[in-house]
Parts: sequence; C-alpha cells; structure tokens
Amino acid sequence: MRQILLFAAQVCKKMIIGAFSLYIMNVLVNHAGLHIPMNITTALIAGFLGLPGICMLAAIQIYIFK
Repeated sequence: MRQILLFAAQVCKKMIIGAFSLYIMNVLVNHAGLHIPMNITTALIAGFLGLPGICMLAAIQIYIFK
C-alpha cells in the first residue's frame, strides 16, 4: 500500500512540475504565437519527459496548427 501511495505522489509531483513548465513556456513564447494547452495529458508528458517533452509538444502544435 505504501508503494502505491509513493508512486501516486511521484506522479502528482511530476504533473505539477510539468504544468509549471508549460506555464513558463507559454508565457515566454506567447509573442511568437505559440500556445500549448495545459491539461492533464500535456502536463504529464512535460513532467515525465522534461524539456524534450515540451519541445515535442511544441513541434506537434506547430505541425498541426501552422
């Protein structure tokens, strides 16, 4: 039971870090017209993969919507 709670806490921590990273990235590149929506999926991707995950999300956003 303790391992499950530790895993859930780690996932929540990474999701919060990912959401904060996405927020900072959205603020910094807002003038360029790039905006990555913040939701659970994108926050988890950014949290688990870090900077490469954010770059991947930005590339997907540019590829699909530009």
